[in-house]
Amino acid sequence: MAHIDAHKSLNLVLLYDDESRAQLVAHACKKNNYRLNIQLAIDDNTLMSKLAEVPADIILVTVDTLPETTLNLFKTIGVAQPHPIVIFAEHDDSNAISEVVKAGVSAYVVDGLKAHRIKPVIEVALARFKEMQALREELQKTKTTLADRKLIDRAKGLLMDQRSFSEDQAYRALRKMAMDGNIRVADVAKNVISVAELLM
Repeated sequence: MAHIDAHKSLNLVLLYDDESRAQLVAHACKKNNYRLNIQLAIDDNTLMSKLAEVPADIILVTVDTLPETTLNLFKTIGVAQPHPIVIFAEHDDSNAISEVVKAGVSAYVVDGLKAHRIKPVIEVALARFKEMQALREELQKTKTTLADRKLIDRAKGLLMDQRSFSEDQAYRALRKMAMDGNIRVADVAKNVISVAELLM
C-alpha cells in the first residue's frame, strides 16, 4: 500500500449499519475537509468489489454491535485489501475490542461521533496502521530470509554429496549460477533441489 500522508486531503470510505449514524460521520468528515468517496451498507454483498474500485486511504465504520459476520469482514479486508480501519461503535464491548484488534482494526472508538474527535482519531489510526504494516513487512522479510537460507543449505548439501564439493565450493557454484542467470541465489537453490528430486 502507498504511503499515507495524514496532512493531505484523505480519501475515506464509510461502512455503516445505520443511516442516521452514517450521516453524523459524513458531516464530521465534511467539517474536517476529508473526501468521503463512498458510503456502503456493511451488509452490501458487493462491498469487497466496490472497495477494490474506490480510492481509499482509510475505512470508517459505524456500527451498533459487532456480529461475527462483521468481524470476518474486517479480517477479509485485512488480508485482501489492507487499509487503516476505524470503528465508531455505540456500545463498549471488551470482547469485541479484543476481536477487532486481532482482525487488524486500527482504532475502536465508543460514543465518538463528534466532529472535533474525528481528525485526531484518524491520525492515530493512520500512524498505528503504518507502524503495523512496517512490523508485518519486517516479519515477512525475516521469514523469507529464513526460508531462503534453508533452501540454500539444502542445495549446498546436494552439491556436496553429488559433486564432492566443500561447503564453500557449493555456495560459490550456486552464487555463480545466480550471477550468470541474473536471479537470486535462493531461486537457483530451488532449481537445484527440483532437479535433484526429479532424478531421485
